Amino acid sequence: MNSILITYDLHNPDRNYPRISEAIKALGDWCHPVESGWIVKTDLNELEVANHLSNYIDSNDSLFTSELSKAVALLRIQGDCMDWLKSQL
Repeated sequence: MNSILITYDLHNPDRNYPRISEAIKALGDWCHPVESGWIVKTDLNELEVANHLSNYIDSNDSLFTSELSKAVALLRIQGDCMDWLKSQL
């Protein structure tokens, strides 16, 4: 399983955050440590995740995905997400 970091910027005035959030959650076990950032455990690689999520964003939105090997710095990450990060990375 890969740990994929996903970050995005939605630029249109009618930003559809629920749509991209649901698409991310469907990829596998997930953590949402910051507002526009997620980490997902999935069999997909970072390119496959980006290609999949491109169906859920507008043409002027930005998307970044990267495979993580470990968490290198965590600052003010709260509760369940911190526990998830510690157990998954």
